Amino acid sequence: ELYNYTKYYTDMRVFVGGVSTKVLADSYTPTNPNAKLPQLGVGPTNGYTSFTTSTSNSYYIEDGSYLRAKTVQLGYTLPKSVVDHLKLQNIRVYVQAQNLFTITNYTGADPDLNLISRDPGGARDFYIGVDLGGFPNPKQYLLGLNVTF
Repeated sequence: ELYNYTKYYTDMRVFVGGVSTKVLADSYTPTNPNAKLPQLGVGPTNGYTSFTTSTSNSYYIEDGSYLRAKTVQLGYTLPKSVVDHLKLQNIRVYVQAQNLFTITNYTGADPDLNLISRDPGGARDFYIGVDLGGFPNPKQYLLGLNVTF
């Protein structure tokens, strides 16, 4: 389970601008009583709470499970006849991908959270499992050549 704190800024009207369309489409109204978001408004009386307060709610909790192709490498070693003709011992060409794909239902940027080891206020383990909107793990591609003389 992860605490997707980015929803506080995208789904709750804590400041003007940068909110998701869910705010208008899925907020509570008398005609939409089964909405996932609280009534549009400001403050904890409308459900707009942060995880640092004692009034935080389960809206932010999400399943953080995922399957990721972390590192994949595909290579080809040239045949011995070609390598001998070039007066080399070995030649291998490869392509490598990192974070090639991630399968998840998590709505945050990346379920593989970087842990914050120390909170400036001193609560060291307070942020473990909390998505504070950090950068996701980037996809990386690498083309390589191994040559043995």
